[in-house]
Amino acid sequence: MKTYGTLASFYDDVWKGSEGDLEFYLKEALKAEGPVLEAACGTGRILLPLFEAGVDIEGFDITPKMISVLRKKNPKPGVWVADMRNFKSKRKYSLIIVPYRSFLHLKKSDDQIMALKNFKKHLKTNGKLILNFFYPDYNVLSSKDGKKSKKSTVFINGKKYSQQEKISISPIEQFNHVEWLLACRGKTKKFSIDIAYIYKKEFELLLRIAGFRKWKVFGGFNRQKLTKMNQEMVWMVEK
Repeated sequence: MKTYGTLASFYDDVWKGSEGDLEFYLKEALKAEGPVLEAACGTGRILLPLFEAGVDIEGFDITPKMISVLRKKNPKPGVWVADMRNFKSKRKYSLIIVPYRSFLHLKKSDDQIMALKNFKKHLKTNGKLILNFFYPDYNVLSSKDGKKSKKSTVFINGKKYSQQEKISISPIEQFNHVEWLLACRGKTKKFSIDIAYIYKKEFELLLRIAGFRKWKVFGGFNRQKLTKMNQEMVWMVEK
């Protein structure tokens, strides 16, 4: 994830997470009867508050610079550089979390299955996997295709930037190419990543292939029923 290496120094200034996600993952982690692992922990937006709340939590991220930023904030938690498809740990976890749609960085079905199998391998008996990502409403995605969003203002290291987002969709391959434009004093920086989109029944099939047999999906962090395409899918999967 070369782009995230570039973004690491100001990631926290621009991406604040989803409303209610920190409180949700903290509550679930405090209920876990054993160690917790965060996959794709980034700069520690979720991991560090959980650690400071007394959760026995570790984490990893594929981007070394993200881990470096996290360690500068707090060197105590056990974190390392790894890929969710093939990470290894000597520990078994009561809970593995993948917040903030990080699972969608895996574009190919084979990679998604590989990661799910690896999560299952690292879970204790009766352990849980919890992750969230958006429901891919095609009407919404197509309405944004190739268009720049309205400009918004962000402050990075004390400097004022205007921010825009541009999404190009690939419906056949099921991923979005997302480009961010950050402008300050006449200079513009461009960053881009690809984000997969996964439908509800598709993810159920991926879970079955990976060996999971029991799960629930909610339409948000308050565990409301999933009934609309504009809701966030929150998956709670049991080993």
